[in-house]
Amino acid sequence: MNIAFDIDDTIANYAKLKVLYAQAYDRIKASNKGLLDINKWVTHGMFDWTEEEKKDYEYQTVGTLYPYLKPEYGGLQLMKLLKQDGHKIFLITRRGVDGLSKKKSTVTWLKELNVPYDKLVMNELDKIEYMKKHNIDIYVDDSFSKCIEAEKAGIFAIQKSLFLHLDREEIETTITKNPSHQEGVFHNNCRTWDEVYAQIQNKANAKPMIERYPIIFDTDMTNEIDDEFALAYLYSFENAKIEAVTIEQHFSLNRGQYDVAKNVENSYQKTLEITKLIRPDLVDKVYKGDTMIKAFGSWDKDVSDAVKNIIRICHENEKVIFIGIGAMTNLGHALEIDPSIADKIKLYTLMGFTGINKLLPETNMTGDFYSTKLVFEKIKDKTTFSATNFSNLSLTLEDIKPYTKNNKLVKLLYDDTKKILKLFNCKHKSFFDVIVPYYLANPLPFIEEETGIKINSTCILFKNTKNKMTIVSNPNQDQVLKDLFKRLQKYEG
Repeated sequence: MNIAFDIDDTIANYAKLKVLYAQAYDRIKASNKGLLDINKWVTHGMFDWTEEEKKDYEYQTVGTLYPYLKPEYGGLQLMKLLKQDGHKIFLITRRGVDGLSKKKSTVTWLKELNVPYDKLVMNELDKIEYMKKHNIDIYVDDSFSKCIEAEKAGIFAIQKSLFLHLDREEIETTITKNPSHQEGVFHNNCRTWDEVYAQIQNKANAKPMIERYPIIFDTDMTNEIDDEFALAYLYSFENAKIEAVTIEQHFSLNRGQYDVAKNVENSYQKTLEITKLIRPDLVDKVYKGDTMIKAFGSWDKDVSDAVKNIIRICHENEKVIFIGIGAMTNLGHALEIDPSIADKIKLYTLMGFTGINKLLPETNMTGDFYSTKLVFEKIKDKTTFSATNFSNLSLTLEDIKPYTKNNKLVKLLYDDTKKILKLFNCKHKSFFDVIVPYYLANPLPFIEEETGIKINSTCILFKNTKNKMTIVSNPNQDQVLKDLFKRLQKYEG
């Protein structure tokens, strides 16, 4: 589909900065008489400026204002997702209608922020006519009148304004009174980018990421408690195409458990226990993984069921989501046996702590760094969630207990959490691993940064190389846990 976006006050916070800059301009370069009429727009009566001062102000904003406009990250994520889905993105703006060339500053701004688009349309006086001519299917704008015009022209319109949802105090203190904002609220109005995405998905008959591709969930279940919550959360998406749950090795050196084969067996049994309780249809898709790593001399003599099925599933599908929340042994072994599967995999993994210019080692990396290195070198499409960026994701027993009533699943998770807290002698534990399935279902609140990487013998350096990785950070972490328990409540009984 062809999807068009307005720029200013739709994806970029324009009016607020425009007024603040105008106030500064008035004090320094113009009449310094202050605000004349806050109900009028900057160059249309808000200040007592001459025509020359108005033109000079507009000229000054080209180089000084546009570079500082801040888009909402949900909007950027939305456009990235739309591009991934194969849609064409048009950015249509009136910038330049005042006679000043603003294309260079706009293009530079879009490039620096990595805003994905197919065509930028500047200085467009009649947006509706342009969209009709170029077969635009969906239009997103902050303007009530433009949404009305688009709808009359047969274009599906969505009103999304940064201004419309400021609280009253912010409106009054920042004086963002652009006349176009006072026209009204369109019937198809969205408060968040998640709502915009849902509207577009519904119109395009598209599925969310978590339902789009076959999924392999690779876990070291009994190493920590967060794997149990992450698996239960993933299972709560009935339409997710879960093709395999593969059991990863772990060493648990901090608890003195050196029997890796026993740990794999324990993780396998715990995974079966959760699976039988809420997704018995997936019991036959749980596979034990490797108990040896290449760094210790060799892989397991017999290829594990997990490795065999990772290879099989990749060959049976064009693309596979691999959620790796433990060490990378199973995937590393599969890649060494059959390197061709690397191009089939979209990797999502929680691994490492973000340090200065590098991804610092942690259990998942150091447990089997050989496999980590192999996976990050072979797989091109990889997204990593650094534990540093999700430090607020933790729970206490008191947080979980209210949800245990008449819920066998949450009661199981509560009891296991209690054991882990006693074992580690602490009052709360992190729930980092839940973030991966949450992201696949709710990607818009996240911030993504693509970086080049170079892998040495101990950590991953952020370098300008062809080997790219996306690092994700800063979701609304309270919302993650809220959604987790909301979804787990469906298993009451």
